[in-house]
Amino acid sequence: MLRPLHSMKGYKLAAEDGEFGRVKDYLFDDEYWTVRYLVADTGRWIPHRKVLISPVSLGTPDWDDGRFPVKLTKEQVEQQPDLEADEPVSRRHEKLWYETYGYPFWGYGIVPPALFDIEQSEDEREEFRRIDEATCLRSLEEVRGYDIEAPDGTIGRLEDLIMDNETWAIRYLTVNMEDRIPDRSVFLAPAWFESFDWEQQKLFCRFSRETVDAAPELHADMPITPAREKTLFDYFDVPGWASVTGRSEPGI
Repeated sequence: MLRPLHSMKGYKLAAEDGEFGRVKDYLFDDEYWTVRYLVADTGRWIPHRKVLISPVSLGTPDWDDGRFPVKLTKEQVEQQPDLEADEPVSRRHEKLWYETYGYPFWGYGIVPPALFDIEQSEDEREEFRRIDEATCLRSLEEVRGYDIEAPDGTIGRLEDLIMDNETWAIRYLTVNMEDRIPDRSVFLAPAWFESFDWEQQKLFCRFSRETVDAAPELHADMPITPAREKTLFDYFDVPGWASVTGRSEPGI
């Protein structure tokens, strides 16, 4: 099922021996468009620290209660590598994080295959080892409000990211167009963008503004069914779910 990430801000986090905080933010890989971590606000329990929780550590979420069970003890959470609140998450820190919890370090924006059922070749691992360790992940809360641009002008602002709750892959960006068209929003897949200028806070869609303006409307409050997705694919004339997920069938 597809879910908007921002609506899950504030979800409770419960370790095996009790609750320890709430979700403050989500960090995602902007190359492979996968949610890599939940950022926990632990309040007075561990003050002035950013606590990262990987989706691989989660049990079955309680969507009705807004609660993520975490397959760790509070002691294990407390023992993770220290990361200041304003420090970016580097590849080196991720490696330390995985080693702390005993998970294999797969990199590439993909958590261990126990969650995604994905294998990584030795060539892929070697390529990952050459990636600059300073590479950082992006914060959902930071990128909300970034401009969405078309070749012929501004479309709107990034409002949210829509993720597949089975794989934690980001399927769509929600674009708020209210500055130009009242009560209007649309979903655009990451693959439908030409480029992302994160420094200038501008994301460049390959479709014209006129084309996006007339696209079928989808928004976070609307159930996102395969049929509704198909209307989007047909309208933009893209090759179905393969253009969004790399798979031929919907994963919802």
